[in-house]
Amino acid sequence: MNKIGRYEIRATLGKGGMGVVFHAWDPWLMREVAIKFMLPELATAEALQRFVQEAMAHGSLIHEGIVTVYDRGEFDGRPYIVMEFLRGDTLESLMKQSALAIPEFLTVLRQMAAALDFAHANKIVHRDIKPMNVMVLKTGSAKIMDFGLVKADLAGFLKTVSGQLMGIGYYMSPEQYLGGEIRGSSDQWALAVVAYEGLTGTRPFRAETWPALQHQVCNVPVPASAALNVAAFSAIQKALSKEPGDRYANCLSFVQELEQALAPPAGAIKINPHDGQRYLWIPPGRFRMGCSESDNGCLSDEKPAHDVTLTRGYWLGETPVTQRAYQRVMGKNPSHFKGEDLPVENVTWNEADEYCREIGGRLPTEAEWEYAARGRTTGVRYGDLDAVAWHRGNSGSTSHPVKQKAANRWGLYDMLGNVWEWTTDWYAAIYEGADAIDPRSPAAGRFKSLRGGSWVNNPRHARVSSRDRSEPTDHSYSIGFRCVGE
Repeated sequence: MNKIGRYEIRATLGKGGMGVVFHAWDPWLMREVAIKFMLPELATAEALQRFVQEAMAHGSLIHEGIVTVYDRGEFDGRPYIVMEFLRGDTLESLMKQSALAIPEFLTVLRQMAAALDFAHANKIVHRDIKPMNVMVLKTGSAKIMDFGLVKADLAGFLKTVSGQLMGIGYYMSPEQYLGGEIRGSSDQWALAVVAYEGLTGTRPFRAETWPALQHQVCNVPVPASAALNVAAFSAIQKALSKEPGDRYANCLSFVQELEQALAPPAGAIKINPHDGQRYLWIPPGRFRMGCSESDNGCLSDEKPAHDVTLTRGYWLGETPVTQRAYQRVMGKNPSHFKGEDLPVENVTWNEADEYCREIGGRLPTEAEWEYAARGRTTGVRYGDLDAVAWHRGNSGSTSHPVKQKAANRWGLYDMLGNVWEWTTDWYAAIYEGADAIDPRSPAAGRFKSLRGGSWVNNPRHARVSSRDRSEPTDHSYSIGFRCVGE
């Protein structure tokens, strides 16, 4: 077969329970696609109806964590679905290779949870979540595939794909086995099985026969594992409750609790092997972002103050990146003021971003930066001005070695004045919205946001909510950065 409709077939990617998937080329839109084409031996009236249901249900879901359906049609009496072509590995393959560290695996689980909650909000249940149906791209993004069981009759489907019976059964919920009502909580069960398997190296329920597996799933408690701490096991145990109503309200709530259970304690320290710098663990939390109460020095771009929730913890540099670290990673030192323990400066946003990526991290968002800078305080700054910051009045017109001023409650130094620090966000002149969750910057802009004040600025800038901006290609003796180490 060389063509399906207008699509030019390039290769066979694999076969599933109901069809074969091809790598193809769309000459009209000049892009690679994947085509799921029903196997001829399965083209019964019932199967055809299920296949069309998949295309309709899947095609209605537009989400970054779900593979996009572009088109559907019929060729030679058999239906096909045209989807985006993904380059990466299945989660199943990565788990077998032990290729994902726990933070990376948790990131995949979080993306899966967000995609499933989106589908459930649109009244669509996947019903066949398993590692084989998740593609992890080279960028680390995860996408859920194969919504083929969204409304299929389970018993009929199992007759069709009896050879895959056990593989499906490992991830099925008790209500699926018992013919009960299937809701989003069934997908949550499957997600919890994937989580248990990825964290322990084995599935929670295992048996050699279908009846024995059904008995395990429906009757046997979740086995404890030495690989899971008490809090992590408790989170998985709740998501694997036999009664759907005893599980979490949604998939993301489950993953968030699992992440918190597996997170390092606040203030934990690790040393990045690439740059030799210390990174501190900042736990997730909620804070008031923007102009602090009773702060008379706020400008309009610090308003309106609003509540922000950060649902994920992160490792943040204990200090700005030093000239020693920058030389070690980048092989050069562009700084105006020279000294191994001085913060590197005179770097553009692009150079700072490149450095952070070289060490396996990234620049912080504005919300992450301010949350960390506040250090669980709500005031203008986390200590007396001269005790915590270098500024025009006490710097002697130069930057200073890091860690000369007092740290905040997280143990972070130089957050409020040594050099300004680049963030990953594009600058916006006003905060938008309220009660934001993991806020993101505008998609584009002219300036990148700066935080922290510097040796050259007046004391007004040495405040946790103070902001500035600069073009990504600008150099300045007063601008440096620190990284988030993923």
